[in-house]
Amino acid sequence: MSGTNESSGTSAADGTRAAGTRPGAGTAAASSDAPMVRVRGLHKEFGSVHVLRGVDLDVAAGSVCVVLGPSGSGKSTLLRCVNELEEITGGSVEVAGELMGYRVRPDGR
Repeated sequence: MSGTNESSGTSAADGTRAAGTRPGAGTAAASSDAPMVRVRGLHKEFGSVHVLRGVDLDVAAGSVCVVLGPSGSGKSTLLRCVNELEEITGGSVEVAGELMGYRVRPDGR
């Protein structure tokens, strides 16, 4: 048997669950809805230090998402960019389908 177990939100093949999904959250409904937060090609530089390089992220409405990584990996910078506390160098951030004060340049950044 393959596919997703709708009652548990787990993959029948290996018993794992995708990050940001809850038990009981069916994938069919989530796939038809646009994400609440969408980040595409996000770049952030502080002077000559390139902190975020082409980050893509989708977070569904009502889901819980964990940003996990070692110290200095850009976790807080990513969250600050999504919340418009930092100006991004390139890419785009959308919340509820609304572009958050940024634009994608012709070169895609």
